[in-house]
Amino acid sequence: MRVAARVLGWLMGGLLLSSPALASPEDEDLAATTEGELIDPSLEGVDVEAGRIQAPDRVTGIAELGLGWLTLPRALVCGEGTACRRGDTTPVVEVWNLLRLDFGLAFGAGLSLGLVPTTDAPRENPPGIERDHKRGYMTIESMVRYYPWLTGEVEGWIGAGGGLVIVNDRFIPEQGDQPYAFVGTPGVTLRTEGLSLFGAVGASVVLSEAWTVGFVGRAGIWRLPDNPARSPFNDEASLSGTNTIIYAGISVAFQQIL
Repeated sequence: MRVAARVLGWLMGGLLLSSPALASPEDEDLAATTEGELIDPSLEGVDVEAGRIQAPDRVTGIAELGLGWLTLPRALVCGEGTACRRGDTTPVVEVWNLLRLDFGLAFGAGLSLGLVPTTDAPRENPPGIERDHKRGYMTIESMVRYYPWLTGEVEGWIGAGGGLVIVNDRFIPEQGDQPYAFVGTPGVTLRTEGLSLFGAVGASVVLSEAWTVGFVGRAGIWRLPDNPARSPFNDEASLSGTNTIIYAGISVAFQQIL
């Protein structure tokens, strides 16, 4: 009987201590402290919101649109023979798709188009044929970025990359009263392909969680064949050899956590 009375008293005391209505403030503080000690070490550096745990490691996808100006300060833009003009510039539109890791490293690829060069190559048209010459630039490149400067509203990066550059020369006859019908696009197109290599810097202002706007600068070289391509009419590709390039522009980027 004494043993049964002791067991019953122990059970009743445990129930009274565990009851929320009868628990003392000291007991509640102790329970909260104990719970915090159990949770905090495992959640250090982790955001807890709306009952969900968001890991600090995250990968961000970036889609970037840029508009800028490309300069080839020492390029020799040549026509037939030895007639050349030095230097060329063109507005450029570019798009980049990048993957940014949580420790500040990003990599991806992009495409740029420069379709309105300001320097035209000297030309000598064949007898009796008046033609117009147009040139355009296209690059398909990859790039690696590192973000050493990160603050709440501004972030800066340095990078390097390279890829393929295509120079497109098109010679189009001026349309007049033609007695003959032509099948296809009239004219001759010469494509010169080469390699590009560049270094880059940039800085962006964070507008929101998804949008940034910034500045981009690049400098590098285009390595094209030394011997320019020729057409059946003896037209030459207007750009050849090694050419220095400088680019400066603005960019708008959309980013999203993947």
